[in-house]
Amino acid sequence: MHFCERSANYNRAMNALLETRESSADSVVQRDLTPLDQTRFAFISNAHDPATLAYSLSLAMQNMAVYLQARGRDFDVVRWRETALRANFFLIHDAIDPAQSRIGFLSLREEPDCPNTTHIGDIQLEPRAQNRGAGSAALRFSEALARAEGKNELTLNVFRDNPAIGLYERFGFLTIDYGFDKYKMRKVLA
Repeated sequence: MHFCERSANYNRAMNALLETRESSADSVVQRDLTPLDQTRFAFISNAHDPATLAYSLSLAMQNMAVYLQARGRDFDVVRWRETALRANFFLIHDAIDPAQSRIGFLSLREEPDCPNTTHIGDIQLEPRAQNRGAGSAALRFSEALARAEGKNELTLNVFRDNPAIGLYERFGFLTIDYGFDKYKMRKVLA
């Protein structure tokens, strides 16, 4: 897919995301919105900006440390970098204060053996942004972008003891495979 096509799909996804928020606001909001509930995404092209990758790697290592230490494993930097070459990165910023530092990142990629699938490689958030709606916004954005690209499912992998599993289940993801210490989850896009 060419960057121009990605850009057009990105714009369609953003418009769909905004329309979804507006049309379903009454049925979705069950508490007062915090500033982090309204999150915007800055698209980083496949050029892979070195500063973006350095930030993303650092945050992924920080957030994954507890899960890897519990398993006596180290973060595989080489594997992460190789996978990052196939991914599209979105930095997540605070929409209320654009000058605010990044609050996280999202990486999405296509899997060669599953051309109709968008795989969520990472949703990594700064500790101050966790449990504030940014993860939900990242899932909504991922779904909108996948739909704009004509994909029919989203997949992700998650450690079995990661509390984000509850969020994924609320968004319609189902466990489709049980690995040694991870679940593979999928959401079929109707």
